[in-house]
Amino acid sequence: MSRTAQENIWVRRVRLLTQLLILSGTVNIGLFATFVYFVLRDGQDFIPVEIQAMEKSEGVSIISNEKILRSYSVLSFQELLLRLENKELAEEGYAKRDLALASLVAFHHFNLERALGGLVLQQRKIVFSDEEGEADMMLTIFPGLADYQFQAIIHYAKTERWPLTSQGLFFALKRKEEKRDPTLIDAFSLTPEFHAVFTLFNRSGMPLSKEILVALIADGEWEMLARFVKNQRQNFDLTEEKRREFLLEWMNVGSEVAQHLFFRFDMEFVSKRFSDEQILKIVRLFDERTPGFATFLKELLLSPRSDAVREMAAYKLYAMVGESVPSPYEHNRALERFAPEFAAKKEIVLEKQETPLAAVILPKKQYHLIQPGDSLWKIAQKYNTTVEALIHLNKLESERLRPGKTLEIPTHNSR
Repeated sequence: MSRTAQENIWVRRVRLLTQLLILSGTVNIGLFATFVYFVLRDGQDFIPVEIQAMEKSEGVSIISNEKILRSYSVLSFQELLLRLENKELAEEGYAKRDLALASLVAFHHFNLERALGGLVLQQRKIVFSDEEGEADMMLTIFPGLADYQFQAIIHYAKTERWPLTSQGLFFALKRKEEKRDPTLIDAFSLTPEFHAVFTLFNRSGMPLSKEILVALIADGEWEMLARFVKNQRQNFDLTEEKRREFLLEWMNVGSEVAQHLFFRFDMEFVSKRFSDEQILKIVRLFDERTPGFATFLKELLLSPRSDAVREMAAYKLYAMVGESVPSPYEHNRALERFAPEFAAKKEIVLEKQETPLAAVILPKKQYHLIQPGDSLWKIAQKYNTTVEALIHLNKLESERLRPGKTLEIPTHNSR
């Protein structure tokens, strides 16, 4: 093959290769242009949507869980009950009905455990504070409840007369001090708190009716009751001393029921162990219609207590007989008027008179046979006298009594 022929072959090959390269480049450019076109088109479709979403979000105010809870915290029980059907989402996956339920439990003491038959529920804690941001508290939210569970909650709340926890029932009792609904008393009497107090009084020798016991408990504070129940679970103390401790704590917060119970059932303890301040509270509370009150006042008049206590007792005694208090007050005159057997001893001078001495009628002596269970206080109340008078007349060295023995009962002329 000639040299010229070879050169022609290489020229044709170079031209072919060049054409192939040009074609390949054209195809690549076309593919790249197509890719760019689709990318730009997709990007144009996406960008307006994103912009539109941003523009929409700028006009919507997202309400936080905290703000919703603040608005729910002032709603009534019934208003919150209506919101248990609101499935609209709030923050962090909670629905508004979750927050309404948390508010029912926290602010109205709704008994969720009974509503769902004691079912163990998921619980989450969330911080709640008032609008001033000062009163922080932890609210419990119950996530994951199904529709049928919310329906069961709504049904329980609508059909149960008192769908409240023990604490909720206690506060309901506090709000209805004058005339309490018997169904409310019945509901509270089923709580562990009532049972703990009932057991203490029953087993320590002071059985009370359900109504009186509820009235007593309601005179106190929830923290006092909760603390008492906690201590009883640990110690289970059913002694008389524990009952007195309970009544004293209730009396110190102004319970008139506790004062009445002390006066009615435990006067020996009152006379010996009460402070002057507590005694004055008792004296101010009662009047002449109270059985045994006159005897109690005479005990105070003769007691070694402060002048304030003895004078208060004398003032009450003068008022009971419709007499004015001598001014200035003299204790010896009060003793002569209301406890002559203990007034200062004086010589009895019988003036000469025509009537013979045998004609002077003196009261007959009276005696009491001591029975098992008798105490000087009970005997003094029975015969309208005082413990001190019995001790003085019978020359007793202590208050311990022996059944079968007799006691002479003081009269106004007993010395």
